[in-house]
Amino acid sequence: MTQSKKRPISHSIAAFGASSVATLITYPLDVVKVRFQIDRTKGALPSILSQTSSIVHKEGLFILWSGIFPALIASGISWSGFFYFYEVAKKALESRAQWNDT
Repeated sequence: MTQSKKRPISHSIAAFGASSVATLITYPLDVVKVRFQIDRTKGALPSILSQTSSIVHKEGLFILWSGIFPALIASGISWSGFFYFYEVAKKALESRAQWNDT
């Protein structure tokens, strides 16, 4: 199937999957960032690696993904909707351009 023959829903499904994978990979960094923001102690801040190591040592590895489900749903819905409407608009503009060429 060529690129132009794909239905917009296939782009939407691919975007949902891709955004879910991206969220799974980057979510632990967001957790560490939030911990940095919460920690208001004076003095030198720990490095990202030492902060991550401290979190994992004190609370366990899977705490880095705690609360991920709302983030997965939100990013999946927003990106799948974006790509769906992008493809619909693109096809409408392409058909209009072809109609104007004739």
